[in-house]
Amino acid sequence: EVSARLGEAIGLAPYKGVFFRLGVGKAFRSVGRLDEAEAVLLEAHRIDPYNGEVAYQLGEIAFAQEDYVGAIRYFTIVRSSTSSLAPFAGKRLDDARARMKAQLKG
Repeated sequence: EVSARLGEAIGLAPYKGVFFRLGVGKAFRSVGRLDEAEAVLLEAHRIDPYNGEVAYQLGEIAFAQEDYVGAIRYFTIVRSSTSSLAPFAGKRLDDARARMKAQLKG
C-alpha cells in the first residue's frame, strides 16, 4: 500500500522527485530496507546521474551489500561532484578498495 502510493506521488513530478526519492531512499536505508532504498535511489540516479548525494547513498548500500565494485563506482561519482559529501566519499572509496582487495585475496 505505502509503496503503491509512493509510486503515484513520485510519478507526479519526475525531476523534482529526485529530492523526494532521495529522502525516501534514506528513510528506507535507515531502517535496513536496502532493496527498497536501492530501487528508489536508482530511479533518482537515472533522472540525475550526477547528483552526489544520491550516488553517496547508493555507494553506502552497495558497500553494505558487499558489492565493492558498485560502491567504488558510486563513491567515484561523489568524489568528482560538488557535493559536500565528496570528502567523506574519498574515505569510503578507500574502504571499498581495501575490502575488494581483501575479498579477491580470499
